[in-house]
Amino acid sequence: MVTQSQLNVVPTIPQVVAQEKIMKDNTEITRQTVRNAKKGNEEAISLLYKTYVQRIYRYIAYRIGGDVKTAEDLTSDVMVRMVRELPKYRITSVPFEVWLYRIASNLVVDYYRRHNKIVESQLPESLVSNLPDPESSLVQQQQLQKLRLCLIQLKSEEQILLSLRFFERKSHEDVAQILGKSINSIRTMQHRALKRLATLMNLENEGSANHV
Repeated sequence: MVTQSQLNVVPTIPQVVAQEKIMKDNTEITRQTVRNAKKGNEEAISLLYKTYVQRIYRYIAYRIGGDVKTAEDLTSDVMVRMVRELPKYRITSVPFEVWLYRIASNLVVDYYRRHNKIVESQLPESLVSNLPDPESSLVQQQQLQKLRLCLIQLKSEEQILLSLRFFERKSHEDVAQILGKSINSIRTMQHRALKRLATLMNLENEGSANHV
């Protein structure tokens, strides 16, 4: 059982964000570290937190449009859930990081549902410029905030993949390693996710047209 003291062993989000600027993103977390954290070892829990908190913060910040305070709050929620759920976490072939991204993805979806938010800030230009045809021509014709709303309707793993590829600009190789899949699988998933996103955008546009 996780105690309050174990929840308090980690620094604040702003502190870690500053620390992470000088930390390498490719820090390896061993299964033994996760096992120790599952047992309530405070040093292991703190290491997990420091390793992943900035990645999760960036992921959330991009997804909600750069609202720093909300991104910090949601990131804190993810980290608290991580600590509380660690005793029940099952170590599998899927990287630990994926589990955190899934928690973050679910919290972002919940955030949109609770607030009925439409994010008006633009997505990174790389998302538009890197989309293959016919997706690219479709996206260029749509308002970018609609793309965000459609994005949260994708499967959790698809959301994670597209966010890592286009928000964090990670390579196919990096995403494959994070998601524990082959590079070919990642390319196929990306293609299917973009096609599904295009379909959702079409439905969104038809719905808007019907209300004109």
